[in-house]
Amino acid sequence: MAQILTALLHEAAPHDGRDIAMLVTAMHEGITALEIIHGAPAAAVRERIIPRVLNAITTT
Repeated sequence: MAQILTALLHEAAPHDGRDIAMLVTAMHEGITALEIIHGAPAAAVRERIIPRVLNAITTT
């Protein structure tokens, strides 16, 4: 995932792809944990939050 993100975001953001991959993975795992523990609808949260965070990272 880090290599793909680095390639995709190379021009958009000077961030390290590994850091972004770790952030996305952590968000995914956290949302999944919330779903397991609290029964929250994880798919809807993932679809809404992860793109917003990636957008914020790449446009800052």
